[in-house]
Amino acid sequence: MHLAAPSAGQFEAQGHLDQRRTTMRVAEEAKPLFDVGDWIAMGAAAVAVLAMAVAIWQACEARKSRKATEKQATTAEKALAEASRSAAATERANEITLLRDADQRADREDAAVAEARQVRGKLNNMGGLTLAVTNHGPATVHDLEVESVEAIGFPHLKWRAKPGMARDRTTWETLRFEETVRFYVDFIDESGGAHRAPGREYYFTISYTTSTGRWRRTGNAEPVRVEQSGPQGQGHEESKDLAAASESDRALRLLRVLADRIATGARLNISALPEQLGLPKADVQLALRHLDESGYINALTGNDMIQSVHEITVSGYNALERSGF
Repeated sequence: MHLAAPSAGQFEAQGHLDQRRTTMRVAEEAKPLFDVGDWIAMGAAAVAVLAMAVAIWQACEARKSRKATEKQATTAEKALAEASRSAAATERANEITLLRDADQRADREDAAVAEARQVRGKLNNMGGLTLAVTNHGPATVHDLEVESVEAIGFPHLKWRAKPGMARDRTTWETLRFEETVRFYVDFIDESGGAHRAPGREYYFTISYTTSTGRWRRTGNAEPVRVEQSGPQGQGHEESKDLAAASESDRALRLLRVLADRIATGARLNISALPEQLGLPKADVQLALRHLDESGYINALTGNDMIQSVHEITVSGYNALERSGF
């Protein structure tokens, strides 16, 4: 079979085709590896990775912060629990102190009553009434006084020291250990008539001062304290304590004086306190101002001085309780 040779035109067309293919291959080889879209996609991926890393870091930091907060909360709870335990322990210690102080005061008062109990009186009717008072205690008793004698069943009769006797008196200055003093008494009616011993049963009341204070006793009943409001009672001894005390102690001791006198219903004359207590007026005023500024008393002030004291406040009574005065 005879094939016809390509013509010049066919060779030329084939050449153009090969040249075009070569140009396209060169253009394809010259094309960039990444175009704009690829770079945008890669940037977006990088941003996403960075955002993920930031999110992971934030999560880690939040976890650390949460743990720190939990640790702080635990520490705070422990501190609160410890503070509560400490407060409870302090309160308990205060209660124990108050109880101990109360017990000590009770013991001192029991000892004082026991001492006052050693002073005993006895009425004898041997042709007339005689009240014999004996001090059975080792400590000297002062300012013994017969306050009253009552004939049971004869309320209209009044007692008196029997006149004409060697000891027609109702007081005695000093009574030492195992010493006895006798008082002679009789009675008078409304018209002045004398009655030597009208009844068979009598009550008598005496008062006296021991080392622990003033006492009153009816018959052989338990002695009771006598709260004195005048300078004859507390003033002299209290003035010694007040003069030797510090400013704070002086104020508290004066507070005790005020509280005792208010409790008895005695009229409280502020201007008379310095003389009654034997203290300078300036010292008394200084102590009064201290009490007023501390809220221990309700006072009326004027001209920078305490004019009067209306009452002892709750804080004042608490201060007295804590101080033991």
